[in-house]
Amino acid sequence: MQKKIITALALALTLTLAATQVVNSQVVNSQADTSLDAAIRVYTKSQGDEKIPAYKIARVDLNRDGIDDAIVLLSGSYWCGSGGCTMVVFKGVKKGFKLLSTTSVTSGPIRVLKQASSSWASLIVHSRNHGEALLRLKGKSYPDNSSTAPLASKAQIQTANVVMK
Repeated sequence: MQKKIITALALALTLTLAATQVVNSQVVNSQADTSLDAAIRVYTKSQGDEKIPAYKIARVDLNRDGIDDAIVLLSGSYWCGSGGCTMVVFKGVKKGFKLLSTTSVTSGPIRVLKQASSSWASLIVHSRNHGEALLRLKGKSYPDNSSTAPLASKAQIQTANVVMK
């Protein structure tokens, strides 16, 4: 009887560990992020990358609809250049995630401002050789290149919440 209990506990622990993966030093629960992983795979494959790259994620409700959206910073030689990497923003929907926008030349820290533009929160991202870029949603997406975006003010940087380092 005791041997069966120990075996059952070992199996439960193994299944729990198998359902967890490490993505760029952030622990992500695979079961909770299956739809986000799928959205990332669809996007990266559509851009010609056959392997899923390493990435960091931050979940935050950017449009104040009660559903977390996802900020994803891709890494690796396919997604990064001398100025930074590609950031992808996915809109959270009831059953998964929908691609909202991509921004190149981006690196951490990534901050979220409380002030909104078009009902979406503005972002502050670091852009090498440019500084802390202010990204406001225009139309249906954030700017596609952070190095051409205006710089954030010191006050904006100080009041923004860091969601990814």
